[in-house]
Amino acid sequence: LYDQEGLTSGESGRDSTDLAAQATTCGKLHFTLKYDIDLEGLVVKILQAKDLPSKDFLGSSDPYIKLYLLPERRKKFQTRVHRKNLNPVFNESFVFAMTLEELRQRTLQFSVYDFDRKNLNPVFNESFVFAMTLDELRQRTLQFSVYDFDRFSRNDLIGHVIVKHLHEMCNPTHEMEYTMDIVGVPQDKMDKLGEVMLSLCYLPTAGRLTVTVIKARNLKPMDISGSSDPYIKVILVCEGKRIKKKKTSVKKSTLNPVFNEALVFDVPPENVDDVNLAIKVVDYDRVGPNELMGCCAVGQLATGVGRDHWLAVMDNPRKPTAQWYPLVDSLPAELDPPRTPSVTCLK
Repeated sequence: LYDQEGLTSGESGRDSTDLAAQATTCGKLHFTLKYDIDLEGLVVKILQAKDLPSKDFLGSSDPYIKLYLLPERRKKFQTRVHRKNLNPVFNESFVFAMTLEELRQRTLQFSVYDFDRKNLNPVFNESFVFAMTLDELRQRTLQFSVYDFDRFSRNDLIGHVIVKHLHEMCNPTHEMEYTMDIVGVPQDKMDKLGEVMLSLCYLPTAGRLTVTVIKARNLKPMDISGSSDPYIKVILVCEGKRIKKKKTSVKKSTLNPVFNEALVFDVPPENVDDVNLAIKVVDYDRVGPNELMGCCAVGQLATGVGRDHWLAVMDNPRKPTAQWYPLVDSLPAELDPPRTPSVTCLK
């Protein structure tokens, strides 16, 4: 079994000021905090978001906000979606039940998303012509095939606000108002490195985590021909140590590889909150060293889609859940530990 003493709540996230040094701001979030003694809980009221970036071709967004109280994955809420609004007024309140002492160990995270609308009643208004004679038409049958294009399309992450030291920022007698920058990864950086689609499924009774690497798209060309030979490594991390590493096959000369390969890891239920996954897209080189093309992370210590996807998988055991991940050029040290000659996390 994995030893559970190594990960502390302080490692679970960084505040927005820390993140701003390596990412851009994408609006502001106005909210209030209060610790209600009668309710024995933290009352969070989301007032308004301002100056959000547009995420669609019409220059608008459909924002909503998810709230997490880290590191507990069960304590989460979500606001309503506000259609076509870059300055949405929410005025929604949420209560996280806990004592003041418990609050000292918690970090509040707001994740701002753009809702990706799906249409079950699409209007096409498109015409097509099949050239043939009337006699030929007598021998023909017309077939319409309806497809769902990329059913894994995701709601776009706009950015985060992370609040630490909650016990110092709350007052039992009145609400404390705050306005903080919403911090996100620059879109041009995400577009430059491409994306990878992963499906995760956890079986608690078997203690088995299956990571299915489905495909990647828009990867960075790594050779003079403008192509790459990508493969993907998945590294299981616990307490800042590498526990297990598995990888897919190499796909030759493509920037949009399709893998559909399942990688299975043994993760006991009592240790599932202690592990994270480091995902690395690597260009295979037969002569020189292999080169990193991009990476992402999944788990409690991840941020953005990496944390949200992990929570969804843990909340829906035995159900495969897929997600697109934007690739970045590096991961935090706790999610990308150096290679060690021996691993001592197993009892």
